[in-house]
Amino acid sequence: MFVLDFAHKVVKLLHSEERPMQIGLGFALGSVIALTPLSSPHNLLVLLLLCIINVSFSAGLLGMVLMSPLAYALDGMFDRLGHLLLVDLDGLTAFWTALFNAPFMVFTRLNNTVVLGSLVASLLLLVPIAWLVALAVRRYRDSWRAVILRSRFYRWFSMSRFFVWGSKAYNFLYGGGR
Repeated sequence: MFVLDFAHKVVKLLHSEERPMQIGLGFALGSVIALTPLSSPHNLLVLLLLCIINVSFSAGLLGMVLMSPLAYALDGMFDRLGHLLLVDLDGLTAFWTALFNAPFMVFTRLNNTVVLGSLVASLLLLVPIAWLVALAVRRYRDSWRAVILRSRFYRWFSMSRFFVWGSKAYNFLYGGGR
């Protein structure tokens, strides 16, 4: 049931009227939240940006869901990157000392190698992820949308009793329609 609902939401997002870059930036911001430890305070700022700026919130949630498993796989790399930035690069020692002596910086947890490494990596990947997702959405809309809409599975799924009943129930509960 969850898989069908998830697939339906992805297809609905791809067929929405949102511009590809809105979807790409929403996915990229969701990826920042997913790639960094969830309890980090900067995630509140990213979530606020996701809500305030004109990007796809649904794509942000999709980015969080799809990129979270990748974050666990990359934790070792994030730890090494954070260790490199915090400890191994002697030229940054004065910078980190001054930064962490500021009163509010204690709460950022940037002295943790995994937090710093994952934040730096996710910020470096922000623009490439947004660009690649926007490109994928454009390609899908230009070439695959018509094929998917004509496919037997999509027609069967969209005409099935479950889908029709679920759509009516969803519209009644959340869309205000009767």
